[in-house]
Amino acid sequence: GRVVRDGRNVNLAMGSINAMPVDDRCVDVIACKEVLMYVPDVRGAIAEVHRVLQPGGKFLCTIGNLHSHKYAVKGRQGDFASAFGFDEFKSLVEARSFKCIESFQKGWWIPLPMWLSKTTHQLPITSADEYHNTNFVYCFEAV
Repeated sequence: GRVVRDGRNVNLAMGSINAMPVDDRCVDVIACKEVLMYVPDVRGAIAEVHRVLQPGGKFLCTIGNLHSHKYAVKGRQGDFASAFGFDEFKSLVEARSFKCIESFQKGWWIPLPMWLSKTTHQLPITSADEYHNTNFVYCFEAV
């Protein structure tokens, strides 16, 4: 189905998560995919997200599990700045007047031989052990 129904106005804005180019409380949805792993001041970024979201607005984000088996084996990229556990990140965001609506872990890492592929892959499978999930997915609501 369509995300936006006919007759609805949609204005897209793109900017830094630390300084969004929009007014206070004017945004319905903010989505970011693995951005917060690269941000040294995650608390400041969450405060900026809260500033621009209107009450009831949704903050959809994913972060990589930098404590996972994948990064224990491969090592971390040099530009990763912030690492969180699953519940730790949820608590950090909820402390800034957000309510977690949904969250889950996914991404069973498959190390492939270099002769087969120069990249690695994560299967969309959830492990009961946080260590074996490469990604955390969240939907928060501004309150």
